[in-house]
Amino acid sequence: MFSKIMKPLSFALAFILIITGLGYLFAPKYAPDIDAGTHLEKSSKAIFNEDKNTVDFVVIGNSETYTSISPMEIYNEYGYTGYVSGIPGMRIQDVYYNLADIYKTQKPKVVLLEVDATFRYYGGGVKQLQMTAEGWLKRIFPVFENHNRWKNLINSSLYGYEKFVTEKDPLKGYNYRTRIKKYTPKDWMKETTDVAQMRKINKKYLEKITKICKENGSQLILYSSPAPKNWNYSKHNFIEQYAKENNLEYVDMNLAVDKIGIDWSKDAWDNGDHLNVTGAMKTTKYIGEYLHNNCNLEDHRGDSAYYSWADSWDEYKRITSEDKLI
Repeated sequence: MFSKIMKPLSFALAFILIITGLGYLFAPKYAPDIDAGTHLEKSSKAIFNEDKNTVDFVVIGNSETYTSISPMEIYNEYGYTGYVSGIPGMRIQDVYYNLADIYKTQKPKVVLLEVDATFRYYGGGVKQLQMTAEGWLKRIFPVFENHNRWKNLINSSLYGYEKFVTEKDPLKGYNYRTRIKKYTPKDWMKETTDVAQMRKINKKYLEKITKICKENGSQLILYSSPAPKNWNYSKHNFIEQYAKENNLEYVDMNLAVDKIGIDWSKDAWDNGDHLNVTGAMKTTKYIGEYLHNNCNLEDHRGDSAYYSWADSWDEYKRITSEDKLI
């Protein structure tokens, strides 16, 4: 009987050890080392190429992040070092796990969470459980998500790929977009007392993000980028209420578009969903001033420990001077 029990247990243990070992081998070590990784995903993950504990603030969420804030503009103006770690359509669960990974190499004083992701919901309850379980398993056993990394390992050996993928992103996660697709403004922020309902699983992960920021000594700031297609006043009311209950700051730029100077005939990239570069420069200036007035961040310009940021600024200027999409 003992032998019959031990055989399957031994097999299961051996299987787990093998999968775990392969996970360490196949886990993405560098930013572009992601299966089917898009340019935007690679830019987001390039935060792990930054020198340890050199990022003052992190902007995290879905696509509204990298089209609304350009960290290098804030660095040039105030000397604060920041990074946008946003991925298209990012679920709030993934936002949390991404932030947890960032804390392994960075200790940002400020985390800016773009809250559109907090309302994103894909499928029903069963689908949500499945997606959450998949995310958990992929973190424990990375081989399931990154099983094609063997190609990158070969490329690293044969073509010096490793050197390429460890390079820093001069745009610091920002996505430079010059296209204009005019948006005709509607009253998307018409004031109401209605409060939007957030799914329980989404709120649970919002609470986990709040908790992990507190545990790591980061000031969590909730913010909404100007996005008529995605935002409304009832969602604003929910986030405002959550912010008050948890003693957090909430910056809703949808209520400040006139002050910011958004011109929907020039600043829209895709008809009211995301901003292009002219819009992003305006919202970046607004957020930069907010950070300067409300957060205790240091000016690193001229600091030899942050020389790479000065180099990134030179490259950033070169890239953004080119009139093309990136």
